Amino acid sequence: MTDLAAALGSRTRLMNSLKSIALTLAAALPMASAGAEGATSDGETGGPCIEHILVTGQSLAAGQGPVLTETPVPGAFMFPAGLFASRIPETSPLVPLAESERESPASGIASMLVGHRARVRTAAASRSRGRRSRDARVGRLVAPGEQARCAGSGPSATTRLLTISSRGGTRLAELDRAGGDPFGVYGKAIDQIESASAEAKRRGTSYALSAVVFIQGEADRFDATDDYLERLRGLQDSYEEDSRLVSRRQGTLPFITYQTSSTAALGDDYQSHSRVPLYQLEAQRLDDDIFLAAPTYQLPYLDSGHPTNEGSRWMGEQLGKVYDLVVNQKVRWAPVMPLRISQVDDTVHVEFHVPCPPLVLDSEILPDAGDYGFSLRTADGERIEIESVRLAGPTAVDVVAADPVPPGSRLLYAREMSTALPPFEGGFGNLRDSDANVSPSENPLFNFAVIFDEKIGFVAPSSSWRSTTLVPLKCGGGRSR
Repeated sequence: MTDLAAALGSRTRLMNSLKSIALTLAAALPMASAGAEGATSDGETGGPCIEHILVTGQSLAAGQGPVLTETPVPGAFMFPAGLFASRIPETSPLVPLAESERESPASGIASMLVGHRARVRTAAASRSRGRRSRDARVGRLVAPGEQARCAGSGPSATTRLLTISSRGGTRLAELDRAGGDPFGVYGKAIDQIESASAEAKRRGTSYALSAVVFIQGEADRFDATDDYLERLRGLQDSYEEDSRLVSRRQGTLPFITYQTSSTAALGDDYQSHSRVPLYQLEAQRLDDDIFLAAPTYQLPYLDSGHPTNEGSRWMGEQLGKVYDLVVNQKVRWAPVMPLRISQVDDTVHVEFHVPCPPLVLDSEILPDAGDYGFSLRTADGERIEIESVRLAGPTAVDVVAADPVPPGSRLLYAREMSTALPPFEGGFGNLRDSDANVSPSENPLFNFAVIFDEKIGFVAPSSSWRSTTLVPLKCGGGRSR
């Protein structure tokens, strides 16, 4: 359907067009089965099921040059014209995923899912920002998670396809269907879904959009309001609705995102700092299908807003890890984030959700941000001096104030401007968990705490953090991932 992007201005025309495609596919497309990659067809399909991971957003979704992953990622595929192509020619096969000109997060995502095994760290291998410790010792291999699911039942092979639809410097309202899609980013993504599902039909197999990976936030940093949160949740709904019509997918669509960290805390007036990372955290809390994988302050940066090529790959690996947990292992993922904040005298006590306890205040991977990234403010925004920050067990932190903490005060993490990590501009912190896995490129996969700004007395709704794991969460160090 060549005029799909033009139809985005009218929801009725878009939905009717997609419904027509879905009805055509439904008549011809057999249901494929789930199974391990490399298995042979069981006769229900004409070949491996196509499992599609769609990456979209602004410039961080496209990545940074030069290319690091110089050879194709085993077992992962893209359209013949590349990761950013809209469509696949009818007579052309899918080709192995290979980066061109820049290192996108796609290779990092794929490397965590196909042809590799996550590895457990057996020594406290330190890593300075942007530079891998050559003394890092890597331990035994850890069995990978299940292969991702296609529709249906019974054994079948899977072809994992990745595509990217992105545009740098673009606001959320310009990337969604509700905003009219002025630059065609949403329309291109739907074209990619349609083309991939048509390729599955041509092969006589089935298609599944397994997740959308959304990487955006910097363009909205100065003036985001509550509308950003609603648009973010609405974008997940739009992709879920439209992809269901094309692909006959069942259930909900996982929407895996990150937390904007660069340029989120500029200047001395913290009340003017970007609220985008807070809205991204709130989306994780409110929406069962939105998963905040990680902040990005721990990555190496090229300039004030863009990770290096290594940072782009590292971000992709973290996103791929969470994809594996959510899609393959059926984990209700939640990052390191506050659950309860209480106060006794001059001590503010914070209980965290921690995927892989215990918590660590790490000033080796990153320099000390100053009080490890924590700060206290009165209701009027005045800074309260901190005397000390200390761990209070495997999942809690105590922040001890040097001055009285008046009613209505707030606890912040990674929200204050720091100049300790040039050229990165923004806030960062040193709190992480003890996930012992490393990526195929030997990047540590610790889960760093998310940026937050909460009133003392805050209690998170239980539905926002409960890691309802249908299998136990595996953190390495004697337990497989």
